[in-house]
Amino acid sequence: MSIWQAIVLAVIQGVAEFLPISSSGHLVIVQKLMGLSTPPVAFDIWLHVATLGAIFWWLGRSLKLSISSWKLVIVGSIPAGVAGILIQPYLENIFNSLTVVGAGLLVTGIVLLATKFGNKNQLLGYKTALLIGAAQAVAILPGVSRSGSTIAMALILGIERQAAMQFSLLLAIPAIAGAQVMEMNELINNSNGWGVNLIGFGVAFIVGLIALRLLSRVLRDKQLHYFGWYCLIVGGIILLGGK
Repeated sequence: MSIWQAIVLAVIQGVAEFLPISSSGHLVIVQKLMGLSTPPVAFDIWLHVATLGAIFWWLGRSLKLSISSWKLVIVGSIPAGVAGILIQPYLENIFNSLTVVGAGLLVTGIVLLATKFGNKNQLLGYKTALLIGAAQAVAILPGVSRSGSTIAMALILGIERQAAMQFSLLLAIPAIAGAQVMEMNELINNSNGWGVNLIGFGVAFIVGLIALRLLSRVLRDKQLHYFGWYCLIVGGIILLGGK
């Protein structure tokens, strides 16, 4: 893998992991349009570890939650864990399909637009955590944004905006970490070159922090639904012209 390819993929991962436009979907799109080879699994792990690091950096001291709060994270993580196991045999075909990506972006767009009609002032409990976790499970599909789905579901349920973002990021920790642990053998047998991996890590980490700041501002200004129009347009174009 060349350095420029590593930088392009790292930027996409850093931006789309947190902004509600689907990192997996955009990585598939860019690889198809630019004729890029599928990156080594080890490099993909480094990118996800970088965005995981950005989450820890962003949350900082707020990671010191009560036991009851971490119980909510555990409950919210169950649907994605089950879905990940069930869908594992079909991942390769799913992640090579632009049709799946296009359909996923349409789903993301509709969900983001629905955030304008959510209830208000609901507290995060086990039921809401499970529903938000179910949204995260659907986001295993490329094109369905993990951050967009979880934050949108939280807003629709009436969770306060910054609390919705925080819980979405907390749910990302076991989701991202768990997925990468399953691929650790590839990391151990890495033949991609440490230089390229470290460049990808650094770019994804920095861009991820910038994206988190932008996401926080978007939520504060109640502009999340605008990303819905973007996802609908891109998803529609892909379905009309993709394979």
